[in-house]
Amino acid sequence: MNCSLITQEDKEWLSYIEDLSDAAIRRKTPKFTKFCDERTLFLFNEYAKKAGYAGNLVWGGYPDSDRAVIGFFPDYLDPDSSLFPLSLIKVSGASSCSHRDFLGSLLGLGISRDTIGDILISDSNAFIFVYDTVKDYVMLNLTKVASHRVTLKEEENICILPQKKFEEIQGTVSSVRLDCVVSLFTRKSRADSQSLISSERVFVNYSVSASASFRLKEGDIISVRGFGKMRLSLIGGETKKGRIKITISKYV
Repeated sequence: MNCSLITQEDKEWLSYIEDLSDAAIRRKTPKFTKFCDERTLFLFNEYAKKAGYAGNLVWGGYPDSDRAVIGFFPDYLDPDSSLFPLSLIKVSGASSCSHRDFLGSLLGLGISRDTIGDILISDSNAFIFVYDTVKDYVMLNLTKVASHRVTLKEEENICILPQKKFEEIQGTVSSVRLDCVVSLFTRKSRADSQSLISSERVFVNYSVSASASFRLKEGDIISVRGFGKMRLSLIGGETKKGRIKITISKYV
């Protein structure tokens, strides 16, 4: 992450993380953050690599979650996802409701955003990860989502969760500059892509990017307001004309 993009709030959060890690070692007991968003998790991962943190685990209730909790463990204890203070709630009766409907109903109960993890929606049910401290309150008080009456059940089997869906887009670019990849993703001209970037509508790894010439690498997450989010999955070889083959995975 570009250091110039780290805010004062980020620095304060990283200081809190360092204190939490020290507390786990000093008090010989696991310590956990609340749910972190994608940008904060990326910030932690970059910081943890440099700081050489050991004994930590990032877990949101299932593999590859968008929102997750960071756990720090003392030396004698191996990091274990089963120790995280998380619960999964299955919601039935609101199949036509959107992610925004569910999140709005949860926040309407007066609980804070950092106690709510991913909200996954299937054709017939929704699945919500919450912090243990609010589980009973949600189970008792979430009776409606939008105009739909719902029933709630605590769920333990994450194998029934709906799978994330991606649309694979393959193409070629003259380089792995940000404006070139955004152009392929949005199907807009390179000039239009540069305009999107300069107007701060493009985010790389959850930080706004103002540099059209920024060079991307495999695994980078790019979001474009109005167009969606994608991952640069593969940077392949070159064509006979010297263009670079890439594969991007669009979140759908």
